Amino acid sequence: MFRLNKVRLTALPYVIASRTLAAMSYFDHIHAHNNSTLSRFRPFYLAKQRVGWIPDDFGAQLAAWAEVFDIDATRVTLSARLNSFVDCSAAIEAPLNALASDGTIRGWRGEAYPVMANWGDMPLMQIERAACIKLGIRTWGVYLNGIVRRDDGMHMWVAYRAKDKPTFPGMLDNMIAGGQPVGISPGENLTKECAEEAGLPTEIATQARPVSIISYFQQTLDGVKPN
Repeated sequence: MFRLNKVRLTALPYVIASRTLAAMSYFDHIHAHNNSTLSRFRPFYLAKQRVGWIPDDFGAQLAAWAEVFDIDATRVTLSARLNSFVDCSAAIEAPLNALASDGTIRGWRGEAYPVMANWGDMPLMQIERAACIKLGIRTWGVYLNGIVRRDDGMHMWVAYRAKDKPTFPGMLDNMIAGGQPVGISPGENLTKECAEEAGLPTEIATQARPVSIISYFQQTLDGVKPN
């Protein structure tokens, strides 16, 4: 659950766990989230489509499952013997579970994400959310900002993430934010996240209107996020 705070929309310092750092410009954030070089990554293919980017060292680990992955010097491919959503999803489950057990994949959520090259495509398989970054899978999400207009200007609701969250605990966040799981629409997902994260009822959640899409391609110590 988020803790919500309403602040006036002015230049705000960047805050991490109650430590105030120097202000970051908008372009600083853009550059920090678009830093991928891919020099030590191999493309990950499924059904002849590139669906991810896999670090070379992680690709070496996946070689232990030769019945699931075909690996060479230039790419990692899910075995051509797997040719349906159900088969692909089932086959990759055992390697991912094993890699979570040994600590290679962290922050297991028990939440299935679709694997597809582009938004609107039919998903080729589904995988555990926490594994997306290790395989460089493109993911989507919904992000909601709450705006209040007052006589003294525009205000925005800002959330603090719970301190027990597996990612970015205690840091500032959108009013509502959530990854896009398999099997539901973005609108349904937003309504669900509004209820879970801020206690907003459906009649308020459905007043939200789409305004833009933001994409980024970030390289981290765990892998890449072409989100």
